[in-house]
Amino acid sequence: MRTEQIAEMINRQRLHIRKDGQPVTSNQVYAVICRYPDTFTKAEGRIMLMI
Repeated sequence: MRTEQIAEMINRQRLHIRKDGQPVTSNQVYAVICRYPDTFTKAEGRIMLMI
């Protein structure tokens, strides 16, 4: 999935609520992905969960 799609799904399913009540952005998703390189991988513009 792309970061925009992941953010949309997180917001639609209310999987994370920001303290300020605003929706999660694709930039926030990207930051988390970069912070956990052992958990996520980026390839061909897509994000994949490594389990």
